[in-house]
Amino acid sequence: MVITNPKYIKDSELNVQKTVKATIDGVEMSVPMDTANRHYAEILKQVADGDITIADVPAWVQEEADKVELQQEFPK
Repeated sequence: MVITNPKYIKDSELNVQKTVKATIDGVEMSVPMDTANRHYAEILKQVADGDITIADVPAWVQEEADKVELQQEFPK
């Protein structure tokens, strides 16, 4: 999956990041920040691998990416 131009988008009512806007395999998408979503899971994986970066990453998102990295290093 080729992911480019990822950017966090805030929910205007709640003032929190809720989605990631990114181009995935050539298609611009709004990806919900839900680890059950395959696109979001891949974004976290690529962030953990250092393949992509997202400006202004919220701390809790970085923690999720770190968990993905640990699971890759130490599978069950």
